[in-house]
Amino acid sequence: MTIYDIFFLLGGLGLFLYGMSLMSEGLSLVAGSKLKKHLTPTHT
Repeated sequence: MTIYDIFFLLGGLGLFLYGMSLMSEGLSLVAGSKLKKHLTPTHT
């Protein structure tokens, strides 16, 4: 495993995590309060 392989792995992981954060932010903007209503516990 060369240094280029490590950089490639870290770059791919960084892009994956960036894409996941973008997707979660976009999903929360689209879903809004409906998603929050379904995710909150109903028992108090």
